[in-house]
Amino acid sequence: MPDTAARAPQEDAVERGTEAAYRGGMETEPATEKASSRSIIKRWVFWPAAVVVIVFSAFALIAPRAAEAMFAAVQASIIHWFSWYYVLLAAFFVAFSLFVGFSRFGDIRLGRDDDKPEFSLGGLVRPAVRRGHGDRPGLLRGE
Repeated sequence: MPDTAARAPQEDAVERGTEAAYRGGMETEPATEKASSRSIIKRWVFWPAAVVVIVFSAFALIAPRAAEAMFAAVQASIIHWFSWYYVLLAAFFVAFSLFVGFSRFGDIRLGRDDDKPEFSLGGLVRPAVRRGHGDRPGLLRGE
């Protein structure tokens, strides 16, 4: 059984190194060779997902017409049986977004306290409105 007291500083160094890497650079020296070669990928998540993607991709490449028919049947059954669930989820998401936006959590800044927004509110809303209207003339240009 490994000594937990001896492993704790090593694991802390790996976590600090990982946090620093997410912030944009390695600010701490790497831990020992054994700890620094530790993979961030969780095998029990990656490999089952990779197998599912490979199986579906291989099926679609080997038998495209059968895959198209099967995927269309699955999509039709999902729409038939779960369309109410989709509407319920969309309504919940809108209600939750409004709640968070108008509650005390709506004032939380993403980033540092002294950071200024990169874009104005109009700069953020304009692309969404533009995509919603498409390229129909006259709606945004007064034509």
